[in-house]
This record gives sequence, C-alpha cells and structure tokens, in this order.
Amino acid sequence: MTLGADLTPNKWDGKLNLCAKMVNLKYTEEKTWTTVTSDAIGNELDFLVTWNHSEDVALKAYYAMLSPDSDYTKITGTSLTAKDDISTLLGFNVNVKF
Repeated sequence: MTLGADLTPNKWDGKLNLCAKMVNLKYTEEKTWTTVTSDAIGNELDFLVTWNHSEDVALKAYYAMLSPDSDYTKITGTSLTAKDDISTLLGFNVNVKF
C-alpha cells in the first residue's frame, strides 16, 4: 500500500515542489519460516523537496527511512535486522540540462 502527497505552492511561481510518500511493504503471499508466518516486511517513509531554479537547473534534497517489521526480523532469523534497526538515506542532487 502506498500513500502520498505532492504540493507545488503558487507563492514561488511553481518553482518549489514538496513530496511525501509512505509505503507499507509486504510479500504477495504469507511466508513461513520455522514457527513464524507473516507477509510483513516494514514501512518506508520518503520526503523530496525540489527547487526548479530555471528550465535547465534543478536542486533536489531527499530523505528516506525504512523501518523493518518485528515479524520480518523473526523471519530473517538474524540480529542484523532488529526492529529498532531503522535504515535512513539523506541526499542532495543538482540536475543540469545541457
């Protein structure tokens, strides 16, 4: 399941764009490993801010966070993906068209 929103305020002549998205990740069918049966993987949350400086130059900043489900931790059978083991990504891009 994906839920998101996209906003371009008129205040800056459409140059600024804000985007947010939440994704609930699941297997298409329930999986069984040892004594655990589940279809859950976790939740991902994404944010993107874009500034279109001109027709040829755009600046983008983004943040993403993946939080694994507790059932997924049990399924993988490893301590490498603990429930509180949240993965994050932070970045910045400059796009230039030639």
